[in-house]
Amino acid sequence: MLNKKSQPVRLKDLSNLSITIEKLLWEVGVKSAKELRIKVAKCTYIKLKSLNTS
Repeated sequence: MLNKKSQPVRLKDLSNLSITIEKLLWEVGVKSAKELRIKVAKCTYIKLKSLNTS
């Protein structure tokens, strides 16, 4: 995710995310807002697909 000046947005700068959450996300391999968005999208897709197959 980029801000208006085309600089990466830190995770802690997202709404409802603190520096503590940012550090935890770093520990599990999520280093940017873009990575977080992609991982959430993938998890959501997998959950929806599992609903469709049951």
